[in-house]
Amino acid sequence: MHRIDGPGATEDGRFTDGNPAAGIPPTIVTDDWANAVQEEIVGVIAGAGIALDKADNGQLLQAIKKLGPERFRGFGLTGQHEEWEADPATIDRNSLYAVRKGAASGQSPDMPDDMPAEAWAFVHTMVMPGDVARTQLLWRVDDPDHPGWWRRRSAGVWGEWKGIGSGGSGMPIGMTFWWPGTTPPAGALAINDGPLLPRAAYPQLWAMAQASGNIITEAAWQAQAAVQSSVGAFSTGDGVTTFRCPRLRDYVRGADPAGGHDVGMWLPDGLKSHNHRMGIPGGADSGWGEAAGLSNTLGEYRTETVGGTETLPKTVCWLPCIKAFDAVSNAGEVDIAALAATLAGKVDRSDWVTLVPGAAYKLPNGLIIQWGQGTASSSTGGVATAPNTVLPVAFSNTSYCVLPVSGPTGDHTSHVVIASRTTTGFVAENSNNYTQPFLFLAIGL
Repeated sequence: MHRIDGPGATEDGRFTDGNPAAGIPPTIVTDDWANAVQEEIVGVIAGAGIALDKADNGQLLQAIKKLGPERFRGFGLTGQHEEWEADPATIDRNSLYAVRKGAASGQSPDMPDDMPAEAWAFVHTMVMPGDVARTQLLWRVDDPDHPGWWRRRSAGVWGEWKGIGSGGSGMPIGMTFWWPGTTPPAGALAINDGPLLPRAAYPQLWAMAQASGNIITEAAWQAQAAVQSSVGAFSTGDGVTTFRCPRLRDYVRGADPAGGHDVGMWLPDGLKSHNHRMGIPGGADSGWGEAAGLSNTLGEYRTETVGGTETLPKTVCWLPCIKAFDAVSNAGEVDIAALAATLAGKVDRSDWVTLVPGAAYKLPNGLIIQWGQGTASSSTGGVATAPNTVLPVAFSNTSYCVLPVSGPTGDHTSHVVIASRTTTGFVAENSNNYTQPFLFLAIGL
C-alpha cells in the first residue's frame, strides 16, 4: 500500500481538488494507487474466506468481524466481555464469555451441579481445527479459592463438568495414602476410624466404592470391626443415605486372590511355623535346664516368654487418608463436604459395635454401655457374694458403674443398693428388706 503520488498530489501524499484561478491542478487518481487500494481490500475479504460478490457491498465489514471479534468472540467494544445467555454447550467458536447460572433467570442452564445458582463465571471455549473437538474451562468470578471446572466435547457429545485437578490429573478419587500430620489435606478424609459418610456429600467417593468390588453390608463391616484392628472394605451404610470407608490401622500387603488373599481381606499377626532345637548337657533329667532358666513341660525345655502384644518391625505412625472429593463447592458459604468431614469423626450410634442387640453396645473408645432388669434381694444385713443379677456382657474389671432406675412396675428405687460386683454381674439388695424388681444401666470397660 502507498499514499497517492501521481500528478496533483500534495507533498505529503494527499488528494486536492486543485484551484484553476491559482493554476493548481487537481490530483489525478493513478492506476497503480487504485489497484493497490483494491488489492488491499480484496486481501482482507479473501483472508476471511469470503468469495467476492459484485452485488454485496458489505463484504469488507463481514471480513473484519470474522477476522476480529468473530474469530475469538466474547470481547465487547466497550472493553468488557459479552454475556452468553444461551446454553454454553452451543458455543462453537474460540471465545471467552461471561455466563450466569440462573435458577430464576433461566440463563445458561448447562453448568456444574456444584456451582451455586445465579453465580457469575467466565467460560473459555477452545475449538480444534475442523471442529473435531472442543474444550471448555469455567471459573467463578466471586470465588477466588475455587480452581474451576473443565469438560471436553468429542464426536459431538459434551462430557461431564469436572473439578480442575480431576479426570486424569492429580490423585484419583478413592486412592489411599499416608499423611504426616493430624489433619488430612484438602479433598481427603482420615480413615483410621472407618468414617460413616453421607452419600450425597461424597458422590464421587460413593461411586468409586460401588465400582470397587470391595463393598460389604454394614452388619458385616461391624462384625469385622469387633474382632479386627482394621477393616479392608467399604460398607453400604444404612443402605439408603450413607456408606462407610475402610478402617486402616495396620500394614498393607498386595492382594493375591489365587493364593486366598482377596482384596479387602484382613490377616492377623503371626510368625511362620518354625522350631528351635537345643542340646541339654547331662541329659534331659540332669536339672541343668531348670538352672538355666528353662522350664520342663512334658519332657520339653522352653525359654521364658518375652515380647509385646504383637509382632512388628520398627514403625512410624502416620495418618491414613483417602482421596474423597476434588474441590470445595463454595468456599464462601457453609461447605457440605467440610461439614461432613468434621462430623465423620464424631461418635454416634452408627459407630457403636453391637455386643448384645438391644442390651449392650461398645463405643469406639472401648466404653461399654449395657442395661437390663434385675431383682433386689431382701437385705440380710451382711454382704452377699453370689451375683443375683447377671450382666448381658462381662466387663474387663469390676470398676464399672451400675445405676438402678425405676422398676418395670414403677417401683421406687431409692432403697436399692449395689452390695457387690464381679465382672459378670452384681448383687443388688433392698434396704427395706423385701425383694424388688428394678431396671439398671451399667457403664464400664
